[in-house]
Amino acid sequence: MLEFLSTPAGIAILIIFIVIVLLLIIEVNYKFFMKVALDFLVGLIGTIIWSPGLIACTIISRKRTGEGLISKPYLGYKGKVVYLHEFAGIESRMKYCCRLFDMLSGRLSVVGVTPMNVEDGAFMDDNQLDRFNARPGVFSCLITWGSDDLTYEEMFALDAKYASKREMFFDLWILIRHAVGFCRGERKADYLGETIGCDYTAKLLERGQIHEADVQRAKECAEEAIENREKEKEFKKQRTANLYNTNSDNPGNPNSPSGRQ
Repeated sequence: MLEFLSTPAGIAILIIFIVIVLLLIIEVNYKFFMKVALDFLVGLIGTIIWSPGLIACTIISRKRTGEGLISKPYLGYKGKVVYLHEFAGIESRMKYCCRLFDMLSGRLSVVGVTPMNVEDGAFMDDNQLDRFNARPGVFSCLITWGSDDLTYEEMFALDAKYASKREMFFDLWILIRHAVGFCRGERKADYLGETIGCDYTAKLLERGQIHEADVQRAKECAEEAIENREKEKEFKKQRTANLYNTNSDNPGNPNSPSGRQ
């Protein structure tokens, strides 16, 4: 056996065996933590490769608008408010390439559900919230199941289906479908139906299922959720600053600058 494994054919078989075992390990743990780890790895590699373009877009945005990145609130994992970024002065799809940073921070996945406006979440039923068990994705899972007449309600159900599935080989298939669709010139409207270019709130208003008063209340709820998110961020910053100041003022604390000798 050892003699066979030392031959080119044996080495090839051994490598194939190791790769299969690794893929199976990743697949078994994909839903739990490997997906997040791979998202971070892809974001890191993408940031390194695209760093010249990211720098160029930042410079262009600052010259055009005075700021590099702008952030917009969405509903992310577990229905929490997250901020996704885009370049302020770029009009093409290149403005979204800074979403690589959101992948590094865990706000986005390579493949996931469609990002939703905070306001739209006010009109979702409890049985539709399972979609938030998956992170929003740069590439939509709906390309495999969607159609040009897809409704929002169908989208929520399909997103929930993906959230419960989350398999590595299925994500790879979704990426292949996006690549094929890009080469064919397919549009998002071909598989996102009514969900493209129209918020859920606006669609419900158009159908007559809600009224302007409902929309106003939803906006107020969204503003409150965003404000609470901002307060939480400020609290964390202040807590970190206070902790640092406390350590700095206590020379006997081993974590303080003066305490580390």
